[in-house]
Amino acid sequence: MLKDILKKVRYLEISANNKIDSLFAGNYRSAFKGRGVEFADIRPYDTGDDVRDIDWKTTSKQGELFVKTYHESRDNTLFFLIDGSPSLQFSSLPQKKYERLLETFSLLAFSAVKNGDRVGILFYGNGEERIFPPKKGRRNVLKILKFCIEQYKNPAKTKKNKATRKKEITRVLRKVASFLKHSSTVFWFLGEPLSLSTAVKKNIKILRLQHDIIPFVFSDPIEDDLDLEGEFSFQDSFSGEIKTIQIDKEVQKNYQKIRTKKKRTFQKFFQKQKSQTVFISAVDVLFKKLYLFFQQKQQTAT
Repeated sequence: MLKDILKKVRYLEISANNKIDSLFAGNYRSAFKGRGVEFADIRPYDTGDDVRDIDWKTTSKQGELFVKTYHESRDNTLFFLIDGSPSLQFSSLPQKKYERLLETFSLLAFSAVKNGDRVGILFYGNGEERIFPPKKGRRNVLKILKFCIEQYKNPAKTKKNKATRKKEITRVLRKVASFLKHSSTVFWFLGEPLSLSTAVKKNIKILRLQHDIIPFVFSDPIEDDLDLEGEFSFQDSFSGEIKTIQIDKEVQKNYQKIRTKKKRTFQKFFQKQKSQTVFISAVDVLFKKLYLFFQQKQQTAT
């Protein structure tokens, strides 16, 4: 098993580096110019200051707005909040969703390595929560990849209802906000577009005050288009409950309506936070998706 994992890590590294050299290098640098990340001082708020720089602790003590100032820094921090839940295990194709997630992480992480940026992750959702603090270098990314592959290859048998799931997400968002001390780009890798609770929305907004947060939602073709007819048995990824459903044209229509609304609601919330949402299906051309993402990111970075 370890041999297979190391082989997969090596494949992801080689594949990512080949694509980065030919397509992403310049686009990455333009998209992630970064903003000052090294704390310098605190001063009174002035018109035009970024609200994300407000020091709320000092503000509450002094009774007026204060902001943090920063030294310029040429490097960035890319932090990945990675969903390890059973939703990533689903697939109607040979390639599971988590494999597409790992490919996406590899491209972004090795682009960061080539640019001298830091990469870190918080892995959650399968009972094995783990933080890798942001660090520079190839060895750090390889270590993260090895850990993630091990987790997906040996998923924990966790049964969670929707309420438990939302509480977990609220907690990990709080953890990221308290853990990241400097302004970072946070990629949130998910296996489904979430129905965001009030508590989750609140903590996303808090995180957004200091960091960019960009959700990547990975899906299987059947999840996006339920092109099935007949009687089928499905197992709930979180509860483990098995249900038998008779699928006909009416069921397909209702499912598509619900799915589309869920995606739009999720995307609309992040648009209000000035955050871009990236949807990636297992049948999408990944490099085209990421190229378009870089192009859009460049427009907002300028």
